[in-house]
Amino acid sequence: MLRITGRVQYRLGIVAIGIVLTLVLYVSFDTFILPSTTANPFSRTSLPNTTIPIGSKASHNDTKTSTPRILLVSAFYPLSKSKHSLDDYSAWMRRFLEPIQTDIYFFTTPELEETIRSLRGDLPITVNTSFASPFEIPPLKGLEARYTEMQAWDRESFRHGPELYAIWSGKPYFLEEGLKNAQARAGHATYEYAFWTDAGSFRDDHVYTKWPHVERVDEVFSLASSVSDTPKDELIFFPIWAPPPASKRTWTEDQGPIDTEFSEGSFFGGSAAAINWYRRLYYSYHDAYLSRDIFVGKDQTLINALFVLFPTRFVSVWLQDNSSPAHMGIPPHAETAHGSCGSTWYYYEWWLADDVARETMADMWMAEKKTWKTWWKWRARCRLAPVMPMETLLKRRFGQSWTPPKASIQISALMLLRLPHTLRHCPNIYKATTISHRTIMGLSLREFTQQGLTSIYTASEPEEIERAFDAFVSPHAEIHVNDEQISREDFKKLVSRNSLITNVSVEFPNAIDVPKKGAEGEALAGPEVGLVGMFYEVTHYFKIRVRASQMKTLTHVTVNANRIEQDDAVQADQSGDRRRLTFLWETRTNIRPPINLFPNQHHGETE
Repeated sequence: MLRITGRVQYRLGIVAIGIVLTLVLYVSFDTFILPSTTANPFSRTSLPNTTIPIGSKASHNDTKTSTPRILLVSAFYPLSKSKHSLDDYSAWMRRFLEPIQTDIYFFTTPELEETIRSLRGDLPITVNTSFASPFEIPPLKGLEARYTEMQAWDRESFRHGPELYAIWSGKPYFLEEGLKNAQARAGHATYEYAFWTDAGSFRDDHVYTKWPHVERVDEVFSLASSVSDTPKDELIFFPIWAPPPASKRTWTEDQGPIDTEFSEGSFFGGSAAAINWYRRLYYSYHDAYLSRDIFVGKDQTLINALFVLFPTRFVSVWLQDNSSPAHMGIPPHAETAHGSCGSTWYYYEWWLADDVARETMADMWMAEKKTWKTWWKWRARCRLAPVMPMETLLKRRFGQSWTPPKASIQISALMLLRLPHTLRHCPNIYKATTISHRTIMGLSLREFTQQGLTSIYTASEPEEIERAFDAFVSPHAEIHVNDEQISREDFKKLVSRNSLITNVSVEFPNAIDVPKKGAEGEALAGPEVGLVGMFYEVTHYFKIRVRASQMKTLTHVTVNANRIEQDDAVQADQSGDRRRLTFLWETRTNIRPPINLFPNQHHGETE
C-alpha cells in the first residue's frame, strides 16, 4: 500500500490551498480587485472618454446657486379586470406615496381620493379627481367604442383590454396636465423637470426619499445634452429594456408601431418644453395610426416607433448593456450586466437615486438571500450603467450608416385640441401622409404569418401558448416538418418553449407572400389569404451559462409552403376574421453556436 509521508501531505495541503484561492479569485474577481462602491471608475459613459463619471460624488457641483425642482405625476384607475389585486396595488402605492418626499400630482377617481391622501400622509400631494375614467381626458374622450374594437387587433387580447389601453395612452396627457396645474398652483415656483411614474412601480422595499434626486437628474440631462448635442430642455428620458432586433433597421413609419420589448413606459419625462413636444407628438401618431385601423393600444409599441423616428430627442439607460465600461469585471454568472440590482425592470429607480441611497440599496441586494430562481447566479455589487442617447444606441444596433426613417406626420398644436372630434367626423384627415391602411386583421399574409409565429414562440405560460397557437393554427391543419407529416399537437410541442428557456427572439430575414386573386386577377375583398414562403431564425436563450456566455440554440426554418385561409371551423374575432394556417411544409434544423469563453474581450453589439 502506498504510504503518504508528512512532507507529501504538507505539499498536497499547500497545493489544495492554492487551488481554492485561485477559484475564489476567479469567481469573485470584481469583489477583490474592483472598488466596492457603486460609483466606481468604470461607471462612466461608453461614449466619449472625456466625459465625467456618472455617479461620482466629485461630479456633483455643491456650489450651485439654484437647485432644479422635480414633480412626479401619477394616476390610479382600478380596472374591472386585472391580473393584480387591489391589495397588491395598495402595497405598491404605499411604497411610493409614503416615503417619497418629492412633490406628487395624482389623478384618480373621487372614490379613491381619501385612500390616496391617507397613504400620502403629510407629504406634498395634489389629488385630481376631475376624470372618473381615462376615457374622459380630452385626447381619449369618445374613443371607448374604437378601443373596444381595437382589442380584436391585439395579439395579446387575452390579457389586455380597452380600460388598460386607455390608462397607457393617457400618460402623456396626464403628465403635461399635472405639470401645468401644479405650476399654476405653485405660483412663483417653477419645476425644472417633471416625470410620469406608474403608481405601482415600487414593487419592493427601498430607502429612496428625495427621489429622483435633483442633482442626479440634472447630471444625467447635462451629460446627455453634451454627448448628443441636443439642448437639455429638448430631451425626454425613457428607460429601455433591450434594443430592437437588427431586422428593424429598415422599418419605416408606414409599418406602424414596433411590437418588441424596447421601451419601458413606467417612467419618463423631462422639461416642460420637452413634455409639451412629446405629448403633441404621441397623440399625433396615436390618432394617425388609429385612423388607419392600426393597433395603438399598447403605448410601448408606439413609443418604440417614436424612438426610431426621432432618436435625437430621447435619452435612456440600458441595464443589460454588456459593452458598457461599467460591465468590466462583472462575474460571468452575475444577475445582470451591471450586477445585482434588484428588480431589473425598475433599475432606473436606483439609477436616479442619490449616492447614499444607491450604496444602501446595493448593500441590501448583496445581503439578500437567494431564491430558487437565482441560486445559480453570482452576486456582484450593482453598478451605474452609462447615460445612453437613443441615436447612439440605435446606431450601435443598426450600424453607423443608419439614419432615421422619414417622418411625415405633421404636429399641429391647434388641430390636436380637437383630434378625437376630428377623427370621428373626418376619418380620412391623414390621407396625405404615408401611413398605410393596415389593421392587425388586414395585415398582409407575410405580416400575419410573422406575427402569428412570433406570438407562439415568445409565449411563456401554458395558457398563453395555447391561446397563441389556437389563434394562428387551424384545428385541422396539415403539417409537414422535415419531409414527415406530424400532428397538430406534436407541432405545438415543437414550437413551444420549455422551463429552461429565459427568452426567445424570432427574426425573418426573407419572406414572400402570394395573395389569392379573383377570377380576373383582382384583389379579393377582406383580409388577404394565400401562400407564404419564408426563412426565419429562432434563438432560444437558456438559464444555463458557461462562464460569462449564456447558452443558446438557433433554429433555422425554411417554409416552402404556408397556406393561410379563412377557416369556418373557428370562431371569428370581433372584426369577422377567421384566418388560420391550414397547410404547412417546412424544413428546420437546430444549431448550437460555439460558446465564447472570453466575452469581455469583445465589446461589439450582438446582433
